Amino acid sequence: MKEMVEWIKATSDIMVRVLLGQEENLPLLKDFINAVLKDRGITPVRSLTIENPINMKTVFNDKETVLDVKATDENGRILDVEIQSSGNRRFIQRSLYYWARLYSGQLESGVDYKKLNPVICINLLDFILFPDRKDDQYHSCYMLRDLDDRELILTDHLRIHYIELPKIDIDPSVIPSDRLTKWAYYFIEEGVLEENEMKIIIKDDPIFEQAHETFNKFTADKKLRAQYEAREKRLKDEASRREAAREEGLEEGRQEGRQEGRQEGRQEGWQEGIEEGIDIGEKQGILKTAAALKKMGQPIDMICKATGLSPEEVDAL
Repeated sequence: MKEMVEWIKATSDIMVRVLLGQEENLPLLKDFINAVLKDRGITPVRSLTIENPINMKTVFNDKETVLDVKATDENGRILDVEIQSSGNRRFIQRSLYYWARLYSGQLESGVDYKKLNPVICINLLDFILFPDRKDDQYHSCYMLRDLDDRELILTDHLRIHYIELPKIDIDPSVIPSDRLTKWAYYFIEEGVLEENEMKIIIKDDPIFEQAHETFNKFTADKKLRAQYEAREKRLKDEASRREAAREEGLEEGRQEGRQEGRQEGRQEGWQEGIEEGIDIGEKQGILKTAAALKKMGQPIDMICKATGLSPEEVDAL
């Protein structure tokens, strides 16, 4: 195992953008997207245009908040790739919100709805989102279907893919037979395996050789590594502050909820009132946490992710 770049993961948000979001790496993005689409029998793309190409000079700017890779294909389909390092079931609502924002963002005032193009969101997850699935499938794709006839699809305008990397069993001595699994191997093992072990995955494959070269070039740059480390530290510090604010808000809310619960309990039953009051208190605590984060100037989408509130609820604070 490597030690020098052990702390730089190919599945970090920055590295995914470095690997897939640069104009010079457009072949990598196209190959990855087509691997995802073909795995579910969806028509692959012939050509792509990156709508938000990464700028290496500003990628570590504190104001840099766009961490997905957005592209359009020759038919106007919008394809969005995002990496998420940690999360829970609330990520489902977040991914739906991002899809809706991309879909509705196509329309300008007075434009006909027929101008809307399909939006395909690809979520690369470094955590397990669906632990209760009976199969071991690491790639799932969701669409709008009829409940009585699953073959009847309402529209192809909504497709959300989830790729759960921790569900994959890695054998670095074996080259995966399908393209998507090979990409999954790459993201998991890049920066972890020794060079001779990585050669097994990238051997005689120009796409992965280019990806490996991009990763090595980044990690060999002392300035970029220092900026990466500083950003990771800042994000961890911000996460700690958010968690502390959340816990403080929840505890304060629980205290208020218990007091309200006791007052209601005298009239309708002590235990019922306590339970209802605690629920009220937790909600109040979440609202107070969100208000504190908003006051700190945190982005609305981050607040929604941290608290589970909707953008409308956060806007109303």
